[in-house]
Amino acid sequence: MSFNTFSVEQTKLINNLSKYVTGVSIDKTGEASMILPGVALMGGVQGGIWAWQNRKDYKGGFQKLKQQATERGNIVNAANKYSGQKFGNLKNKWEGATQYTAKEELEATMQRLKNKSTDPRVQNLINTYSHRIGQAGTDYKILLNNLEKAQAKANLAQYGTRVTNERSTGSYFRKFKDKTGLTKVSFMNKKLMSSSKGYRKFIKGVKGNAGFAAFSLGVGVLTEVIPSFKLGAEKGFKQIGKTAFKTGCEVAGWAAGSAVGAKAGAAIGTMVGGPVGTIIGGAIGLVGGFLGSLLFSKAADKIVGPSEVEKAQLEQAQAIKKEAMRDFNQLDTLTQEAYLQLAEHAASGKLSEDDLIAKKSLEQIIGAEIDIDEAVKQYKELLKMQSEQNSQFQTSNTSTDTRYEPKFRYSA
Repeated sequence: MSFNTFSVEQTKLINNLSKYVTGVSIDKTGEASMILPGVALMGGVQGGIWAWQNRKDYKGGFQKLKQQATERGNIVNAANKYSGQKFGNLKNKWEGATQYTAKEELEATMQRLKNKSTDPRVQNLINTYSHRIGQAGTDYKILLNNLEKAQAKANLAQYGTRVTNERSTGSYFRKFKDKTGLTKVSFMNKKLMSSSKGYRKFIKGVKGNAGFAAFSLGVGVLTEVIPSFKLGAEKGFKQIGKTAFKTGCEVAGWAAGSAVGAKAGAAIGTMVGGPVGTIIGGAIGLVGGFLGSLLFSKAADKIVGPSEVEKAQLEQAQAIKKEAMRDFNQLDTLTQEAYLQLAEHAASGKLSEDDLIAKKSLEQIIGAEIDIDEAVKQYKELLKMQSEQNSQFQTSNTSTDTRYEPKFRYSA
């Protein structure tokens, strides 16, 4: 049978089923639809942490949320840098939201460095800034940058002292680091941290999202790297590089998206007002993180292409499609396999978008509507027959033919 026998639409339907039985995603919108479930999961975790922290005084916890909402509103609404300009009100709200997120970050940084940093300049800034927080007209972005820069300079000075001391004592590890260039790289990194605001922001984003990086890399190893090694060592090592690159892009996207989302959340949360606005603002921040991660991940996919497992699945799907288009018996086998898989998925729970697309494709190929309940019933009967067959085999060492025969056949 030649390819010309099938129309473009029929070819598409066969292609859908070929992907379906090999595990290749048919629906390309599925990843985007995972943003809301992801936000719900992260929001649930954060809500659980809040509930645990305030378990002894929920009323006091809600009062703190109310105070935070009032404070946020005061800062966001006080911004007037762009008054009188085109879209000045919108720009002012964004500037105010930026100031509020900078204040939150400043307070967290001060709390961390208060007990960690031994540099007198850093401690002096912490004492000075603690009195400026909450004062009208405070530019929290400048304060945050000054404190981070001071700590970066302190880190550079401390590292220089440590290198000098280790060299003077003949430290083996320092000799190794000097010889391999690690000392030089560390010096360069710390010098950039002390002199470049953009570089500090980049490194802070990487460190601040280490948890997300570990999660993303872990998922990549389980779903891409390990299965790729089953296809061969060469494909496995290729996938390691792809997964590492994609993880880096996802982390960068999460950091960028979270930063923008936090500002948008602060602005929108202020408009809503109260503790509800705080909750909505936090959710918007999470959406920004997931969306940024998704967009950067898509960009990475364009660069490195599909995973080694996906490539193998696509090749298999293409081979099945070609055979099904050449031979009606192979097409009949394909429709039966797809029908069985659909029945199996329906019996185990809710059908996915891929299942629904496969069902529609099957119906158009066979020219009849599929009764899911009947398919599930037939599938369960098959399982029962197979179970009985196994029992008979164990007692009599004989078997019967229980091939799965759906209640349709494809005919040319």
